Amino acid sequence: MSGRQRVRWIAILTAIALLGDSMILIVLPLYWEEFGLTAIWQVGVLLSVNRLIRLPINPLVGWFYRTYERRTGFFIAMSLALVTTLAYGYVQGFIWLLIARILWGVAWAFIRLGGYLTVLDHSNSRNRGELIGLYNGLWGLGGLVGMLAGGIVVEQTSIAFVTTLFAGAACFSLPTLFKVIPRSVSEQVRDKTDGKGDWFSIHTGSILLLSFTTGLVIFGVFATTLSPFVERMIDDNWTWHGLVIGAATVAGLIQAVRWAWDPFVAPMVGKRLDRMRTKGPVVFSMLLMIASLFFIAGSVHDFVLASVFLLVFQLISTIFVTLTDSLAAEVANQTDRVRMMTAHTIAIDLGAALGPLIGFLVVATVHLSFLYFMTSSWLLLLAIYWCWYEVRKKESEYSPVKNIDA
Repeated sequence: MSGRQRVRWIAILTAIALLGDSMILIVLPLYWEEFGLTAIWQVGVLLSVNRLIRLPINPLVGWFYRTYERRTGFFIAMSLALVTTLAYGYVQGFIWLLIARILWGVAWAFIRLGGYLTVLDHSNSRNRGELIGLYNGLWGLGGLVGMLAGGIVVEQTSIAFVTTLFAGAACFSLPTLFKVIPRSVSEQVRDKTDGKGDWFSIHTGSILLLSFTTGLVIFGVFATTLSPFVERMIDDNWTWHGLVIGAATVAGLIQAVRWAWDPFVAPMVGKRLDRMRTKGPVVFSMLLMIASLFFIAGSVHDFVLASVFLLVFQLISTIFVTLTDSLAAEVANQTDRVRMMTAHTIAIDLGAALGPLIGFLVVATVHLSFLYFMTSSWLLLLAIYWCWYEVRKKESEYSPVKNIDA
């Protein structure tokens, strides 16, 4: 099996594991009382705890992949994904859902780091960004199906019905896992991690700051507040040929648009990034654009304008996620693969955990618009820092003594 085919299959398995989590992002903020919750803050905790648990778990997963078969890690992950997805439909109450979300966090830690390492194993400087885009785009199909089902099918049937279907898909995917994932520990990972103790630098820290922002803004604030954002634009549920169309349906469709085009757009973006000598100006431009979009989101109250904003934001977020992953993979390939990609996933998870936690606290005490203005301010500050960093880096390139990591 070629490296590209292996990356493709790993991405498909990742997509199947992601189905239940993607549905919860849409359904839980709207139907939290049906899950047996008693307060809106519990939604923020449940959407954050799976990310928070990955902060201490990720280093252990990195050690696991250095020591044991990658196949074993993926089997643990898919089994946990099956159990937790089923639990969303059949358990009630905050404590039981908290346990399910913690277990899902462990599963995703194994899947995400294993996926990154698979891409690094089978890529080089000429196709690394393209394969990262392919991987991200294909596993995004899990988000597409999960959010569409969460938005449409749940409103027509029940949460238990959808989670049972998703758990069944995870169960049937287990035999495929043993065919597409190598039995032995990757020799490439071993070779690349030997003797690489000094891997952290100013450049690495700047990349990890981008990783944190990706988690905070894309996977945290935006993903978990999309349903409330749409809900404030829609006064009542709509009906079309007997089909109920509410905020959950609209939010699911909007998120699904990104997951639908990601398998095509993300590899194209990655391929373009592979050809670039420097990516600094692209980072600066993306940060400014996302900051502007969040500022607009805090001000808009018209559904048509909001829809345009959301589609543009989805496209920009595809580019930004692929860009951040590509930058992290470049550093990982030059230093310690497992350590760098573990740090990258920890930074993303920290941001993704703080996003919904801060988001729902701000929404509960102030307003959704204020949250978006805060997010815009953070992105603007980061854009200013990145501009300063790029100027310093260029100065060091022309200086006899380099004083900053390039």
